[in-house]
Amino acid sequence: MKLRHWLAAGLLLTPITAMADFAGFRVIGGSFDYEVEGTIRDSNSVIDEVNLKTDLHLGDQSESFFYAYIEHPIPLIPNIRVGSTGMNLNGSGLATKSFTFNGVTFNQAFNTTTTINLDHSEIALYYEIIDVGVDFDLGLNVKIFDGEATLTENTTPSTTTENLDFTIPMLYASLNVPLPLTGLSIGVEGSVISYDGNSLTDVLARIRYTTDFNLGIEAGVRTFDLTIEDTTDQTYGNIEVSGPYLSLFLYF
Repeated sequence: MKLRHWLAAGLLLTPITAMADFAGFRVIGGSFDYEVEGTIRDSNSVIDEVNLKTDLHLGDQSESFFYAYIEHPIPLIPNIRVGSTGMNLNGSGLATKSFTFNGVTFNQAFNTTTTINLDHSEIALYYEIIDVGVDFDLGLNVKIFDGEATLTENTTPSTTTENLDFTIPMLYASLNVPLPLTGLSIGVEGSVISYDGNSLTDVLARIRYTTDFNLGIEAGVRTFDLTIEDTTDQTYGNIEVSGPYLSLFLYF
């Protein structure tokens, strides 16, 4: 069982009433509808740069996500946010150009199937910097990926797989601003890191409606942007996943 499944199961099995006595608790789940943009290549030359959408036919997707937040009044001890996001990119069609990826040549006009699995879990530790009307949180988020990128030419056939297993610490921040007398609020939340030509940004902008019955609804736009420069394996790529999302949340 993957780590994100253990996290979700552990939280759901914890008695909600006990958690409510100890701390503020919010759980949110929803659907993320996105399209894919970007390129991949396996050398410093741009000759073999392949467009994920127009060359490899990666299509629009709809995936689910889950987050849970535990906040408490104990000074110096950070609050906790855990989550899981499905992100399985795939497509199939005739290659629009011949190219080489990960040492394997893919021929133009041959059918190629592509799967890029970026499913991930995450654990954030954060502090409430401002909590008077406006909420501003700041902390550290660790994303845990257990995926791979697989390209298969179905005619020859030939295939290659590049592992995408990595754990990465990121700066985490969240800002929420209530709109007076409406139950509505607007906000932005995300994680970011950049180093040695590699970068990852995962940001959502939202509008949220909170009821008086411990329920709420949230809608917004999420953008996930990953840039990889692996000089050891000569693998390079930029993958941008973006689109609207809709979710429900329960809070105590």
